[in-house]
Amino acid sequence: MTTDNVNHILVSDFSNKLTEISNGDLTVDIYPNGILGGQVELFEGMKLGTVDMSISDTSIIGSYYPPIGILDLPYVFKDRDTIKKLFSSHVMDPMINEIKDKSGVRILSIQPVAYRNVILKNPLKNNSDFAGLKIRTPNSPTLIETIKYIGATPNPIPSGEAYTAIQTGVVDGMEGNPEFLSSIKINEVAKNWYETQHAMTFTALNISESKYQSLTAQEKEWINQAVNYAVENFYIKSHDTDKKWRDYLLHKGVTFNKVDLSLLEQKTKVMVNSFVEKYHLQQLYKEISQ
Repeated sequence: MTTDNVNHILVSDFSNKLTEISNGDLTVDIYPNGILGGQVELFEGMKLGTVDMSISDTSIIGSYYPPIGILDLPYVFKDRDTIKKLFSSHVMDPMINEIKDKSGVRILSIQPVAYRNVILKNPLKNNSDFAGLKIRTPNSPTLIETIKYIGATPNPIPSGEAYTAIQTGVVDGMEGNPEFLSSIKINEVAKNWYETQHAMTFTALNISESKYQSLTAQEKEWINQAVNYAVENFYIKSHDTDKKWRDYLLHKGVTFNKVDLSLLEQKTKVMVNSFVEKYHLQQLYKEISQ
């Protein structure tokens, strides 16, 4: 992530607060721009104990623990306030503890970045009809299935190739959140934005369990305090960041179009129910979708 990315801001707030409340006794060195590796490499590093901390998309964690993919399901969360209440209620704690036990990585916080939407090179005739379109996705099973269920054909190619893929017609467009899409200058090759809101992007702040257990009780408390401070700020800053990048895309000539969300929700309902049943998440789904 770059230094102006909302996730980098979260990590910086955490680091600064930790230094402040510990009077410099416990500090964090931040390595942006993938200096230590990609998200998968960093997660593996935490499992092995060679990396202390990282921030990652929850979809990456889903490769190690598929049930967390419930966060990536379409049309599960009503709004950001619902999400904030969910994580404040600790209803996710059993899942987080199981991830820790199975992977050796402790999740300190999970936070919503922004809704994912679709942007296309050419406009749709019907704003809710994506049939026949090829849409780039990350290599996330849940997002791939979501794009299938809304009627399009997913093409999971690396993010670094997405711009060229749209430019050359390999795909008709891609999906993502405003900050990421702005960062790759998507407006130069696609200007038709569709408010599908088909998933929320979540990130997790993680620490190697072996590192965490090497800390004193006081140091663990400092970390918890710093995390709570950073996450509270994140909810404010991420909302502002989302608006900032939407305005940027609008200024660059991108047209924003509404879609029939109830229709897309109906199309993806079978997928959601299947996932919930497969991983026996009925109770959790009931709580997060209220």
